[in-house]
Amino acid sequence: MKFTSLLFILLIKAALLAGIAWWSGIGLSPDEAQYWTWSQRLALGYYSKPPGIAWQIAAGTYFLGDTVGGVRLFAQVIGLLFPLLIYALAKRADLTDKQAFWAALATALSPLGWLASLLAITDGGLILFWCLAMLPLMRGSPNYFVVGLCIACGALFKWPIYWFWLLLGVAIPFAPRLWNRTLIPGVLLSFIGLLPSLIWNISHDWVTFRHVEATLVNENLPDTGTTMLMKGNFWDFLGSQAALLSPILFILLIGAVVEATRKWKSTSEAIKICYIFGVVPLAIFLVASLFKKMQGNWCQFAYPGLLILLVWYASERWLQRGLVLSCALVAAVFAVPGLLRSGAPISPKINPFKHNVGWEYISDNLSELGYDPQKEFLFTDKYQTTAITWFYGPEQHPSYFFNLQGVRLNQFSFWPGMEQLEVGNTGYFIIVENEPHLSRQRESLIAKTPTQLAPYFAQVDYLGEKPLFLEAKKMMVWKCVNYNGKTPADSHKY
Repeated sequence: MKFTSLLFILLIKAALLAGIAWWSGIGLSPDEAQYWTWSQRLALGYYSKPPGIAWQIAAGTYFLGDTVGGVRLFAQVIGLLFPLLIYALAKRADLTDKQAFWAALATALSPLGWLASLLAITDGGLILFWCLAMLPLMRGSPNYFVVGLCIACGALFKWPIYWFWLLLGVAIPFAPRLWNRTLIPGVLLSFIGLLPSLIWNISHDWVTFRHVEATLVNENLPDTGTTMLMKGNFWDFLGSQAALLSPILFILLIGAVVEATRKWKSTSEAIKICYIFGVVPLAIFLVASLFKKMQGNWCQFAYPGLLILLVWYASERWLQRGLVLSCALVAAVFAVPGLLRSGAPISPKINPFKHNVGWEYISDNLSELGYDPQKEFLFTDKYQTTAITWFYGPEQHPSYFFNLQGVRLNQFSFWPGMEQLEVGNTGYFIIVENEPHLSRQRESLIAKTPTQLAPYFAQVDYLGEKPLFLEAKKMMVWKCVNYNGKTPADSHKY
């Protein structure tokens, strides 16, 4: 009965998310749009990520077309499988049917579960294959050929999945049954997941590795903290973890960690494994956030273990309360864009989807300004805006990234550019900005942009600005006539 009830709830959630994807006005995030552009030019690798997310989106758009629903189709499939895998993990960890049900429900109805079911991002594939790789560890002697294959598949989405082997090394002394002769071959097998990216990087100057190095260890990155002892973003990172679970569930998780630590000797091997695969990486990232800025989603692979630990400890009554609060918070978050459109007296600053709304007006705005997609082209100086204008522009013609500001490289830097395809043509240069930044920058942008574009075009005319989301987000457009084929200096930033 518990499993049947779980399936019923998950199907209702899937129907709600399908409605949100198609009709809520919560459009693609810039990252989702960027991954969609990758799916238009399938390859073995890309500048900042392995190819899995592009392949996933290509499969979704094959069935539903180049639409928001198509882009997110398999994100919803992953979101449906994620709680089912947590249910299976809980059962293999010898928790009761009721506890397994609550573990799956906490997964599905937490903010983490809702977002993992909606957004077409790389974290979904990582978590899916992480859960699959954990299943053989819960009982008996694991078959590491199966585990290695799961890790290889996860590596097609995000390389942090290789943390799995480090955590397994920590777990083996506490669960000696985890060691067997298939371990080393399984580890070696898992590295085939790197082959597509390696092949792509051989012919692209190893840019993915240079980008990862610049992101993680670049000493020139600014400190975000305010004291000598805290140079990172510890409190922001901790708050983001609480937000992923919702406050009550996060408090219960802290209680679970304390209880498992206190009763370490008497806990089962399976719970110890979940502790190591959940608490250890979260603790490492929390410590690292004292010294460097850490993104809130960087250790999402810790949550399968943490969720099992949570229901092992928490009472059903408190889990119910936590999930009621979680659903209320999620509903409030999804309601904000609609409330703003209806004129509710709330500030656009609190809109959690400010980077997802308003894009559907881009096409009409450009048509009103005279843009002809058959003869003219679009270009921007931010890769995020390039991706958005490609997806939401008239007829979804490719947009171009034009590096006026000398920012770091991105995937558009490795594709044919304006200098190869648009010489002599007219382009429309687009800047998208939210308030209050637009008010502070408007005069400067209007004054300096024609000067920046003048070396590349015979004539540059400012066409004005158009609203995208109320008065909170607007697009500024310049018509640039007769492109001469010159480009800004190459960037060497990764």
